[in-house]
Amino acid sequence: MQYKVTIGRDNKFYGLDRDMFEVGETVKLKVLFARDASMRVTTDDVQEIKMNYDSVYNYYSFVMPDHDVRIDVGAVSDMVYDPSKYNPAPAMNNNMGFMGMGFMKEPPQEVVKEEKIPAKKFCTFCGKKIIGENSKFCRCCGAKINENTR
Repeated sequence: MQYKVTIGRDNKFYGLDRDMFEVGETVKLKVLFARDASMRVTTDDVQEIKMNYDSVYNYYSFVMPDHDVRIDVGAVSDMVYDPSKYNPAPAMNNNMGFMGMGFMKEPPQEVVKEEKIPAKKFCTFCGKKIIGENSKFCRCCGAKINENTR
């Protein structure tokens, strides 16, 4: 009797030319070797899966049991930095962006002094904000700025 093997959405992608196999027949499949991730080939339907590999594919084989087999193939990226693994609360810094990319464990110790921003003044004629502490004219409408400007 024949039973079905299901791998992902398309068995042909994994090197199977058919879906049905006889009990006791050796089923061989191949999975593209991912260089920046760990491939996981898992199933609960087979006792033992043998693996072999070359520089392009991982090859798997198993003996077909007397029931349908479903095989899950997935990639787990283990080359991407996991910030929660090393820095539970990564810091944000204005100039450096996201801190905690592995090469930087803590924010730089250098402190940047910020200029004091004077109280905001607005032009009494056009209502625009006046830029510059010592400005004598509004940059928007050209009106003369006096002491009472708020």
